[in-house]
Amino acid sequence: VPTLRRQSPFLLLCIMTACLEHNPSLQQTMEEEVRKAVAHRVVVNNERSMDILQGLLVHLSWYHYHWHASHTQAFMLTQMAIVLVVDLGLDRDENFKTHVMPCDVKYYLTEQQDYHHSPTGQRALLGCHYLCFTSSLFRRQLTIRSTKWMDKCTETLAQEAEYPTDLFLRTYVDIESLARTSQSFFEETAQGSIQDLVWKRIFESMETQQNRMEKLLSQRELSENWALQLELYALPTLVLGQALGRQRYVFYLIEIKQLSKLTYSAYKGVTTFLAIPATVAVHLPTASFVIIWHSLMVLSKLSLIFGSQTEIVEIRKKTVHDVGLALMRKLDEMSRGDDVWANCKRIIGSMVSWLENSKSEPQRPQTSS
Repeated sequence: VPTLRRQSPFLLLCIMTACLEHNPSLQQTMEEEVRKAVAHRVVVNNERSMDILQGLLVHLSWYHYHWHASHTQAFMLTQMAIVLVVDLGLDRDENFKTHVMPCDVKYYLTEQQDYHHSPTGQRALLGCHYLCFTSSLFRRQLTIRSTKWMDKCTETLAQEAEYPTDLFLRTYVDIESLARTSQSFFEETAQGSIQDLVWKRIFESMETQQNRMEKLLSQRELSENWALQLELYALPTLVLGQALGRQRYVFYLIEIKQLSKLTYSAYKGVTTFLAIPATVAVHLPTASFVIIWHSLMVLSKLSLIFGSQTEIVEIRKKTVHDVGLALMRKLDEMSRGDDVWANCKRIIGSMVSWLENSKSEPQRPQTSS
């Protein structure tokens, strides 16, 4: 702690804020201090440092605790993190970085270091990339495209493997790339052998990544790393869930026999969360809860499309309804009163009521694919 206080005071502030989930009122006060520090150091003083970037990444990684604050602030802070990544030169891709402006010369001479070659800088780059990807599930504009330098960073960090999770960084980058590719192909109107070939490669890559994660989780004794477990089960949901944008994309999943893979992934993600001890679940990062909410949305949407007639058990209306009620009970177990979990319970309760009162949408002839 003394070292952090001296070298990275803002990072320490954000860590302390994230660790106060047991004291919501104090955590809210600390969150206000975080925003003041960001405003003063980044906006007023035009400061760019790893201390601020790392602090922002920690703050955003557990931002769901700050449910009293507007969710748009999380998107704004994410954009700030992207700016810091660029200004600190963490991505060596020529099309990504910006040139130094004359007014910034003093800053760059005194502050900028060779961060892009350090493990800390590389993890910060990949962390920002991943946070942007999970945020883009609800706001597509928040994206950082994958670059060759990111691939190099994942290889370097995996070789050293200073932390067990360094071995999984490549998977996170690949998932984002697969999700973006699937999104673009869902939105393509042209069909043909080329598109079929690309889909085949996407499905093969999904299977390869899942097998790799399962093997690493087993070898590294990380079976109780629930955040990684959720990532593993959610991979098809993150990639194929792009189909929920249009009903015709959903029916295309039926044509290519991938709907059951999507529904199983979404259902497994939610039920995995239900199996996590409440004392552990309260510490999961925001990305884990984004996966859970996204999975629940996938199940709900598919349930409305196909109704109770479907042969796929996971998206029958009763199944989704029961899952929603189970989530409410879980969140009630995690809650200490008027906190983030109580708020989440209210939101899911509204969704369950909406699902109960909604009629199934018109559908094509039923299929079990």
